[in-house]
Amino acid sequence: MRNGASNFVPPWPTGTVTGVGSLPLTGAAEAVDFVREVTPEMPFWPQLPRRAPHEGMFRQFLGAGSETLEARDQLLGYAVRAGEGGHLRTWLERGTAELNPLHAGGFFAFMEALAENGFPDAVAIKGQLTGPLIMSAMIFEDDRSAIHDDAFLELTANYLARHAAWQVEQLLESGRPVSVWIDDPGAGHLGGAPQTSVDQERYARALGIVVRAIHDAGGSAGLHCCARPRFNLLRRVPFDVLSFDAANGLEGFFSEPDATALLDRGCTLALGLLHTSPDEDATPQAIAARWSEVAGDRASTAAERALVTTSCGLATTDPARLVEVFAATRAVGQELRDGV
Repeated sequence: MRNGASNFVPPWPTGTVTGVGSLPLTGAAEAVDFVREVTPEMPFWPQLPRRAPHEGMFRQFLGAGSETLEARDQLLGYAVRAGEGGHLRTWLERGTAELNPLHAGGFFAFMEALAENGFPDAVAIKGQLTGPLIMSAMIFEDDRSAIHDDAFLELTANYLARHAAWQVEQLLESGRPVSVWIDDPGAGHLGGAPQTSVDQERYARALGIVVRAIHDAGGSAGLHCCARPRFNLLRRVPFDVLSFDAANGLEGFFSEPDATALLDRGCTLALGLLHTSPDEDATPQAIAARWSEVAGDRASTAAERALVTTSCGLATTDPARLVEVFAATRAVGQELRDGV
């Protein structure tokens, strides 16, 4: 088992493009065909929240366990149904931690394509799952977020660890390297709430449980955080790839010693350098120039083997713009590749 990113050698070239996960499409086969077209080197299985409500990031990974929850009235998150708290905990402890076709049509269409060698140019395969911090934070019992319950947070982390290991094992059937990313806004400045040192330790332990499960199953582990990451927390977690919204957060990353320390330990970046909304000034050349200016003397080493993604919010993008967004992202990736 690895002890962090320092022993990880990315199998992809600099500037390789992949996706965070969600696409604004409703057809699973259509989505897989699109992934094949726009991310041939590192395809990802598409999450399709527009396809059905149960394909959202919480129900998708809770599976049958989501039946114990109901949406909170005019509030974010989910409330545990009356009398269902014990059933939810039992599910997290013993339930089947696997995706199913009802909740993840894109995953199973993707697996069919993999079995048919539908991604001949792939150098690695990417998967993703919801993280333990955001999942716990968005579940409420008696109007109290479950993230404050140590036992519940640990149950959630171990459940998602089983889920992550299963996903790695499935994707490894392709015969290619696999990277599974934990999608966890809870690793960032979620709501601006302060975190005590005790919170930091609890959160790092929960994330570490999932990361180590990915490593033990034979994959590399990524962490995607669409909120501004808490880099002092992330330094404690042995993931290999950090995916963040660099379109807005690039300057913040290179100004924080805790962030650049991730580079020093060998962490690979996945840079969401391109906004999903139209921006005439954000040409690939301008984005690459901004990268060079902000990263300074770290630009070349930090870009080496770096991935490029769109920024968050792709699930709400007009589907008509998808090809344009990914074409621009690939152009940014090529600029980075040419500059190394």
